[in-house]
Amino acid sequence: MAARHSSNLPVRIDQLIDLPSGRPATDSAFGLLRQDYSAKPAYSALRNLLHLLPDPGPPFVGQELGFELAGDLSDLHHLLLQKRNGVFYLILWLEKPSYDVANKEVTPVPARSIAVQNTGVVRMTLRPFDKAGATGKSQCLKPASIMKSK
Repeated sequence: MAARHSSNLPVRIDQLIDLPSGRPATDSAFGLLRQDYSAKPAYSALRNLLHLLPDPGPPFVGQELGFELAGDLSDLHHLLLQKRNGVFYLILWLEKPSYDVANKEVTPVPARSIAVQNTGVVRMTLRPFDKAGATGKSQCLKPASIMKSK
């Protein structure tokens, strides 16, 4: 799979499973799985994303895809992937905190509208992820579509 990222920031997963209870709360709950091995939303989202994107085979050189993003792009990141069959995947996410560590409370991230405008005729399908990490119902979009980001 070929990839182009909007920044050079690394992605890091600190631990797979939460640390045992009895440790300070500040460092015990960073796992993708809880102590009982039940999945957290981040685990479900990562599992579903990896299920959507497999592309086994030899390395290849990806093609260009002309597109522009419009709307409130502050804290919006994107990653453009292409499979060897020519299908592109444009992954969009907001890099906003959704938890206030100091006050130990969830911080809502407001939804916003983002336009994806492409050059040429390209069929686009929206595959949203919900708060639990599950993929929502696929929606076919028209070129130069608006989508609501959550």
